[in-house]
Amino acid sequence: MTKVAIDETTPILQIDTKGHKAIINDIMFTNDGKYLVSASNDKTVRIWDVKTGKTVRIFRGQIGKGSEGKIYAAALSLDNKFLALGGYQSQWEIRLVNFETGKILGLLKGHSNVILGLNFSKDNEMLISGSSDKTARIWDIKTKIMGALT
Repeated sequence: MTKVAIDETTPILQIDTKGHKAIINDIMFTNDGKYLVSASNDKTVRIWDVKTGKTVRIFRGQIGKGSEGKIYAAALSLDNKFLALGGYQSQWEIRLVNFETGKILGLLKGHSNVILGLNFSKDNEMLISGSSDKTARIWDIKTKIMGALT
């Protein structure tokens, strides 16, 4: 982690990840601000310690040929329990992952093309997804039941 000055008086934080091997498509802080979560075309999600700049965990999803497995979208629930991952998957599913363990808790299926955006509701019970299939879908995390916005 390097501090770089915009001008003489304003330091900013710059992290040279040296971890991902391809484009980072999505990045966010955990809600406690201790970690960064980055999703990449290298088919991994990396969890970074903000203080040290070091990778503390790597999640690998589906690995396939070419674009299959690239992660374009990630969302972290406000309680830091759930990580939702979407992208270029063979079945266009969203993977719901336990953020602490990396265990896949479920697959949310309903889109017919690449998932490009994800976001949890403030109560952590719903997830919204957007796709290049021109739909947005709302998912109940407990029941994994989906509704579509058309």
